Amino acid sequence: MSYVASIIPTGSTQATAAPLQVARNYVYSGDPTGNYAVILPVISTMEGWELPVFNRTGFTITIFPPVGGQIETNTVNAGVQLLSGSVGRFSISPTGTIVLA
Repeated sequence: MSYVASIIPTGSTQATAAPLQVARNYVYSGDPTGNYAVILPVISTMEGWELPVFNRTGFTITIFPPVGGQIETNTVNAGVQLLSGSVGRFSISPTGTIVLA
């Protein structure tokens, strides 16, 4: 995957989170009020593909699944935290669950 996206996180909920791209996502900057959230794209047809998210904000961000989605064993629509300076690698399992690769 050679496409790179630069994202500025917005909102703090699944409904207001900045959408990620089907790419390498570099998340920069952020809302000074502490709203740091992004939402994964619908990637159900991309079983086995890896979607990396690089957090370069200086803050912890929340990564939400697409509406109705589930990351690992979390509840449906629940986000996961990604520390600053970390990389989250997401992929789709054969059952359609988003897994941390």
